[in-house]
Amino acid sequence: MASNIFNEIVSAALAGHYGVLGLNVFDELTLRTAVEAAEAEKAPIIIQTSVKTVKSIGARRLSDHFKLVSSASGSPVSLHLDHCPDRGVISECIREGWDSVLFDASHLSLGEATAQTKEVVEEAQIGRASCRERVYHPV
Repeated sequence: MASNIFNEIVSAALAGHYGVLGLNVFDELTLRTAVEAAEAEKAPIIIQTSVKTVKSIGARRLSDHFKLVSSASGSPVSLHLDHCPDRGVISECIREGWDSVLFDASHLSLGEATAQTKEVVEEAQIGRASCRERVYHPV
């Protein structure tokens, strides 16, 4: 998979033995404030969005605002969709340029979760996004 800013931030943190703040934002103001705070600290940040935030603001609008704010920042900034069970929202966020998505398949059977996770990973790779998955299944 091609490198993206999310992978670069995480790889640098692992190599440097430090943590990176992943902060959930709820609107354009919290997004801008989080990026400005990271820049003031000269620190990378992962901007996390929830399904509810994406649906209420719109993926394109959030992505456009993120691009505007992050392009003016001197700090590495990544956009991440957190704990999303909705494949439609995942596809929309990948199309709109999210750097990373976390597919939450905990509501599916293990077989269905595995199959859908594979599809999400393939879609993310085409869109140059990083993909994490969450599959809880009792043994």
